[in-house]
Amino acid sequence: MELKSGEKKEFNIAICVPFHKCELSDFEKISLKQLLNVLKRYEIIFVVPESLNASPFDKCGIKFELFKDEFFESQKSYSRLMLEKAFYKRFASYDYILIYQLDSFVFSDKLTDFCRLGYDYIGAPGIVIDPYLGTLFKGKKYYHWENGGLSLRKVQSFIRVLDNIGDIKGLPYEEYLYDCEDFLYSYLASDDKYGFTMAPLEIASTFSVEFNLDNSFQRIKNGELPFGTHAWYKLNYDMWKAIIEKHGYRLPEIDAIDYVDTGYYSDIQWKIYYICREASEKRINHKDIKGLGKYTKNLAIYGYGKYGKTFLWMLETLGITPRYIIDKKKVEKQGLDWIHPEFIERKKYDGPILIAVLDNYCEIEKILKSNGYINHQDFENFISIISFIYKDMREKLS
Repeated sequence: MELKSGEKKEFNIAICVPFHKCELSDFEKISLKQLLNVLKRYEIIFVVPESLNASPFDKCGIKFELFKDEFFESQKSYSRLMLEKAFYKRFASYDYILIYQLDSFVFSDKLTDFCRLGYDYIGAPGIVIDPYLGTLFKGKKYYHWENGGLSLRKVQSFIRVLDNIGDIKGLPYEEYLYDCEDFLYSYLASDDKYGFTMAPLEIASTFSVEFNLDNSFQRIKNGELPFGTHAWYKLNYDMWKAIIEKHGYRLPEIDAIDYVDTGYYSDIQWKIYYICREASEKRINHKDIKGLGKYTKNLAIYGYGKYGKTFLWMLETLGITPRYIIDKKKVEKQGLDWIHPEFIERKKYDGPILIAVLDNYCEIEKILKSNGYINHQDFENFISIISFIYKDMREKLS
């Protein structure tokens, strides 16, 4: 949509496209082409390292902003660039900037509509489902974060808040926040004292989608597309392929692409998010869930990987403290004792076991059964427990 002659822009918006190499992948070329097709009425600016040879892009007629090479060496160093006040001062003449990494895709020009909402920050929503973020967001205004890869940012608000975040120093997991700038800005928005605003989940999920939150995937399948998406060829490519091809692009077959299908995992994550959010707000705890009493004494968690840690945190949020962690690797965690799997194979464990693994669950189940353990009596799959708690909580809080 082009501006008519004499028509004034409601907002002065720049689109910042960060990249660090001249040779773009086929997917990156599609992302860039779609940006130029859909949002061509806005000023587009390439954000690149000082050493980049920009001559291949001379014919584009696009403005460049150069930053030190050190900011483009890794995801962590790029995060530091996004936390530099000097970065936003480069764009101080604009009301908003849209960060558009080249794994983004926009479906329509709704940019001004989202600017009208007045939020300082909007991105694709992600949910708090790990112990680090859970500790930081507990009791805060929001219990979700928003991804910076495709994100709308009010420039003066970012400059202001970066002047007033001295007390971030010394927070638990401080480095975790600085290494992931979108976590940090989401954290700031979750605390009213910073005066920094972020879109609520239901609005953020109409701006950009990565995960199946707030029933996003079903709405997309029903034809209700968001403004854009981020990581479309890395996450859920099987869903996005058909949708993006309708916009005139030919994409590789699904089997030819190495991507992550988050549909199933998003369902688990959403349930953990809901349980922890309600428990952290003290609306409910394990005493309110019928049948959880058996897990309050002598409980052992089998597996201390990604899912084990998240599941343990969920239980602790509900007020359940396990006694043991069963894992091949030695675990040192305050308040918990470690058991090697061989121990429970030699001698039957006197207490409930919750298995918090996915990849080799069947193998663990087979070993336990061969040693006299009975499924649903002596041990249980953590996903079954999560689903049971989630269903009961929804019924009680509806």
